[in-house]
Amino acid sequence: MALYEFDPEDARRFASFIGIPAKPRGEELVFRRCPYCGQTTTDKDKFAINLRTGAFNCLRASCGAKGNMLTLHKDFDFD
Repeated sequence: MALYEFDPEDARRFASFIGIPAKPRGEELVFRRCPYCGQTTTDKDKFAINLRTGAFNCLRASCGAKGNMLTLHKDFDFD
């Protein structure tokens, strides 16, 4: 079983794969909307993937999705 090593390009590929525009901001790739709850993101309530670690979260209290690229692989059938 091969171990997965995060590559920031994987986060960009995921955004393209699910068709949600995303922009880098600091160490994060911030998505226009959350792929889990579908809500538009704001500075306060955002969905972002950390480009250093691959961890993600949705800061919307009603969603709260979090995990890493392996979670996105499992939840969205993303390779």
